Amino acid sequence: MPLTRHQIRNECSLADPEVYRTADKDDPEALLEGVTMAALVGVLRQLGDLAEFAAGIFHDLHEEVMATAARGHGLVGRVQQLEAEFPSVEKAFLSQTSHSLFFYSTGADWHPNMPMDQNVFTQGDLPRFVMDSYEECRGPPRLFLLD
Repeated sequence: MPLTRHQIRNECSLADPEVYRTADKDDPEALLEGVTMAALVGVLRQLGDLAEFAAGIFHDLHEEVMATAARGHGLVGRVQQLEAEFPSVEKAFLSQTSHSLFFYSTGADWHPNMPMDQNVFTQGDLPRFVMDSYEECRGPPRLFLLD
């Protein structure tokens, strides 16, 4: 079942009923023209509501794109720093005459559940739509009241 994010109202209920009530009741063409105008006004109101909804969505999308672009620029800076430091490490590695020392070194101890001290690729903040859902949800249940 899809979630309803925006309810679109009926176009006939959006228009003012006075538009077709002022028409002469004996003239069916005038009454029909009044109802048609009311429906047209309702459709225009629907378009306006949808335009506002779309503007909100695209504004949020723009914020996400800008945040992603900022993260990308941060990654580019880090990669450029690595590229600048790599030649010195490569030169030291290639200047070794005997590579047999690398075979006998134990290397670093690997712990698969090593805690991360810093964020490697992210800035640490969640996307706006995730933060919105966190802010909208209720707090944890008060289980201490069961005692």
